[in-house]
Amino acid sequence: MSAPTAPIPRRPTPALAEQLLVGALTAVVAGLADTLVCAARVGLHKAPPLAFARAGASLVAMYAPPGLVVGAALGVALALVRATPWLDGVRARLSAPRRWTRHDPEAFATGLGALAALGVAVLAGQRAALHFATRYHDPSLAAWALAAVAVGLGAGALLVLLLVRRVLRPLGALLGRAASLATVLGAAAGAAAGAIALVAVRAPRLFDVPRSGRARVGTGRRDRVPARRVGGACAPAAGAERARAAGARARGGRGGRLRRAARARGDRRDVRREPARAPSSRDARCSGSGSCACTWPRPIATATATPSRSEAATATTATRASTPAPSIARETASIRTAGAATARPRTSPRSAAGAYGGARSVPPQPNILLVTVDALRPDHLGAWGYHRPTSPNLDAFARTAVRFERALAQSSRSIRSIPALMTGFAPSQIAYGSEYLYPALLPENETVAEALAARGWATTAVMGTDYFDRTGGFFQGFADIHQVPIYKPPRARTVDDALPRLRTLAAGAQPWFLWVHLFNVHEEYLWDRAPSRFGTAPVDAYDTEITHADAEVQRLLAELTRLGLDEKTVVAIASDHGEAFGEHHNRGHSFTLYEEELRAVLMVRAPGIAPSVVREPVPLMDLAPTLLDLARVPVPRPMPARSLVPRMLGRPAPDAARPIFAELMPDGLYPFDVKSVRRGPYKLHWWVRDGRAELYDIAHDPAEQHDLADADPRTRDALLGLLRAWVAETNRPANRDADIVSRALLGRAPAQMTKRLDATFDDTITLLGYDLPRTTFAPNDRIPVTLYWRADAAPEAGYFVELTFEGPPGFGVPPHFHAAHVPVNGRLPTDRWREGDVVRDACEIVVPHNIGRPVHLRMRLVVKDGALPVAYTSAQGAGTVLPLAEIDVR
Repeated sequence: MSAPTAPIPRRPTPALAEQLLVGALTAVVAGLADTLVCAARVGLHKAPPLAFARAGASLVAMYAPPGLVVGAALGVALALVRATPWLDGVRARLSAPRRWTRHDPEAFATGLGALAALGVAVLAGQRAALHFATRYHDPSLAAWALAAVAVGLGAGALLVLLLVRRVLRPLGALLGRAASLATVLGAAAGAAAGAIALVAVRAPRLFDVPRSGRARVGTGRRDRVPARRVGGACAPAAGAERARAAGARARGGRGGRLRRAARARGDRRDVRREPARAPSSRDARCSGSGSCACTWPRPIATATATPSRSEAATATTATRASTPAPSIARETASIRTAGAATARPRTSPRSAAGAYGGARSVPPQPNILLVTVDALRPDHLGAWGYHRPTSPNLDAFARTAVRFERALAQSSRSIRSIPALMTGFAPSQIAYGSEYLYPALLPENETVAEALAARGWATTAVMGTDYFDRTGGFFQGFADIHQVPIYKPPRARTVDDALPRLRTLAAGAQPWFLWVHLFNVHEEYLWDRAPSRFGTAPVDAYDTEITHADAEVQRLLAELTRLGLDEKTVVAIASDHGEAFGEHHNRGHSFTLYEEELRAVLMVRAPGIAPSVVREPVPLMDLAPTLLDLARVPVPRPMPARSLVPRMLGRPAPDAARPIFAELMPDGLYPFDVKSVRRGPYKLHWWVRDGRAELYDIAHDPAEQHDLADADPRTRDALLGLLRAWVAETNRPANRDADIVSRALLGRAPAQMTKRLDATFDDTITLLGYDLPRTTFAPNDRIPVTLYWRADAAPEAGYFVELTFEGPPGFGVPPHFHAAHVPVNGRLPTDRWREGDVVRDACEIVVPHNIGRPVHLRMRLVVKDGALPVAYTSAQGAGTVLPLAEIDVR
């Protein structure tokens, strides 16, 4: 009888200090690595060595707490593993490396079975999650369906494990030492490497670091500043749009660290109220153009507020004093004398029938088909000379239409650009309601659809996304509105919905106006993992999406031909803006006004008007009076946009050097305040708050790479004066930063509020309380919340405020139901507050139409500095999540 096998001795539990030391060393290594990465991005010559040392010490200190926590957790886990008797067999195999290569059919079969089960569960789970996220509009239903699938996947994974184990055990007995634990570990490593490689190939954007950079005024070169990384010394500053919120809100807070540098050297100017000025040679030494590199000090350029009317006069005087080109000076003067409402309107409210001249074959009441493709760059189409076959159908259409080679959108953000296209007014000349995230259009605006409907046109809109569902007044004038109830629907869905409506309109007795908006070219490209036709880079996926949009547009045009309506219909194809692919260290749109984000597609085919190409720049908003002109409908009121019909008829441009304005207006998630003007060969960018300007000769430098602000100060100052005069004299006061900020700054705290809170964050700002007039709402209602803040000290950080809702257990709150914003809708970031300021921060939150109801919700508030929540203290308690009101949706 053999002696009993001695039990495997259990090793004593490792000392907690040992694991804490491992965690601390890991934190040091991570901090130093992050410092090296940041130094490589910024450049060792951009900051003194002591600054890098301070940044490294800060990073190590930041990584130390999580490192110690993880080390302690590992120590506890190892102790539990070593003290558990039924894990003795596993520990024996792992603690003796010689056993890893020993013939062990049992471990071989079980390990490979577990790998197979895990792979099946992950792949099936990913496909299920993608299906529910893109096909189910109700988040609660999608969550329940995914939970049910997860249970099924668990059972299926167990079944796969058992089946594979049963098949491989006999095989393992025949393989000898190949059937060992080492083989299983090798297979696991190979599977992990293959999965990472597959993700890198199929979704390369996950590995991109969004970057943003701007040139300094007057340097004559581009000073690239890297984006700050979440969790590192370069905390978040330049995110991209998908969740888009994270990166955009971080950009709103980027001024804090720059402001600290200014304060460190005694610069205490009131940057909110200092008048705007033209850039000088002094700005060549400033680097406030950066989007916040790492935490070491950087100088800051002078920030400015939007000028008042009196400042416009000063700007004009300065412009004349600089002896600009006479044409620019005359245009500046003409804008100032035009009045604040219309900016010297070029299109009168008379009937436009006389504009046709010899184009009598255009029917008196033509149908109008407007197709817009979101984020479509013209230089990625064959008609504009692109080298890839992305757009055969659009190219064929261009040969039958008038193609405007250099159409410029009035904004690179859809919710500003499309209203401009529909009204004929620049974004800051449009009347908006709530400015939070989805700026609402007020009824006083008059759109193309309203003008046509008033003259007997049937009006229909088909939108290939639900993105605009929460923008009040966006569809003014459309009697029939159909929005696909998904953010990114299947590509054919939009035209599938539009075709029956086109047939219905064609069968009616009225002329009609049909607007179809395609959304698939908007990022995220190939969201459903459709194969790319050109490669694996983001631009390859973008070009592939253009081919899909091209095919969908052709389906519409083919149906129009089949119905015999070609000779009765004006067809306009346009995009609302372009798309950036790193040209100025940005990806996507809504961030800048450089050509890659601002250039738009514009083609118009009208019966009786010969095809041609118009090469001079035209503003996209000119499409509004053009469509009305072609329909012989008078514009509803004077507007700054002009009809393009004379140019379509081959007549010379009345003013080849006409200034074309564009702008980014702040809102809650995108707090950018940028304006530009294009006149003749020159284009000027003005970062209003920073007081910076960049000048480019577009004729010789279409990529905008060579800043001429210092080399040509005369042109720079003339265009800047023109731009400031345009802002002061034509923009609505309700849209001007200075007016909005003056209304938001209160002399003292209100005597009455719905609830007083006195919650202090970071010993810097205090939420005094809030107003909420009512607590019961219905779907599509707007929740009016007004927060009252006090600056207890001059904040150095650009804090970000998140108002969110929490429902009962198991209730799925729609992801867009929130008020995450930079204070005062991006107009007054906290790093512009002064000690003692009392700030009124009002926002309206749209209740989703598809929210489950009735439901009782709790409103909560979190203040963030970058990605990190800021703790608060109050008489009621302390924490990071501050409870506010409770509301009911019925």
